[in-house]
Amino acid sequence: MRLIADKDGWKRSLLRAGGYDFYHTYDYHQLAATPESRPVLFEFESAAATILLPLLINSGALGNTGFVDAGSVYGYAGPVCTSPSPPSDDLVRFGHELREALLELGVISVFSRLHPLLENASLLRGCGLQREAGRTVSINLLDSPEQQWRGFRDNHRRDIRKLRKAGVSCAASREPRDLDAFIRMYEATMTRRGAAAHYFFPREYFEQMVTAEDFDCRLFVCSQDGALLSGALFCICNGIVQYHLGATSEEFIGMASTKLMFDEVRLWGTTQGYRVLHLGGGLGGADDSLFRFKQGFSRSTHDFMVWNWIIDQRKYDELAALSGHDGSHDAAGFFPVYRSP
Repeated sequence: MRLIADKDGWKRSLLRAGGYDFYHTYDYHQLAATPESRPVLFEFESAAATILLPLLINSGALGNTGFVDAGSVYGYAGPVCTSPSPPSDDLVRFGHELREALLELGVISVFSRLHPLLENASLLRGCGLQREAGRTVSINLLDSPEQQWRGFRDNHRRDIRKLRKAGVSCAASREPRDLDAFIRMYEATMTRRGAAAHYFFPREYFEQMVTAEDFDCRLFVCSQDGALLSGALFCICNGIVQYHLGATSEEFIGMASTKLMFDEVRLWGTTQGYRVLHLGGGLGGADDSLFRFKQGFSRSTHDFMVWNWIIDQRKYDELAALSGHDGSHDAAGFFPVYRSP
């Protein structure tokens, strides 16, 4: 097992493996890095396959205990592999070597969201537990635009026509003033929704997203008569277009201009030759109004899995007890339990 922390090595390994998304890249992991959270790419190699797993190694899991755990970046990550079906012996070796490497780093537990499109859960068979956390929605951009349109719910199609008739337009923008306006709109949207702290990002985050080298990040904005109605960041990597962060002006919520945005982005992505537009799911993977809104654009859904692995049971139990919990999960299924809010 090799541990990679430099950009050149990280990029070379991903390019050899292929089939990754922007969530796996070095640049995106650096955006998540803090003095207490450092990105590491674990690389397992055999004669038949190479398996890569990016993680954030988090120190200070609870106060000054000195314990360390590992987790995934915001979004969908998990392992990638050069082979669609690596030998079972390799998977056993991968799990063993990964556990040894994590123990050597002092990691007591691992939590990761797995990528719904890459179907990478099988690579972690025998490594802890996996559970379904909901479903996500995607639009197949290899279908014709007409086929895609037929997958839209009737009310979505009707509202998109109304928006176009009302003079609402949607396009990608590189204008600094549009990024400034989107940042303010995003912060206002998260505040309005009462979002948790991890949904807020500093200004530098947005600036580094749209200038990243490892993937292409585009800001799309909907406007009418010079007024900005809504906006979103879409990230493109290896033919996958990911809906990353979105926001709507409170003044124009009732117009539902995001419907037009998704329509324009899927048309743009199709002309660019991309494979899929992934809209994601509900809040925290829930089957909620957000998921049902996205489901109105496509019948294609994917199971969203999360991965939990206790590496050092004794230390995990000790940390759980220090945080006032007993067991591997809390009543709501939160893992690791000692990070339960």
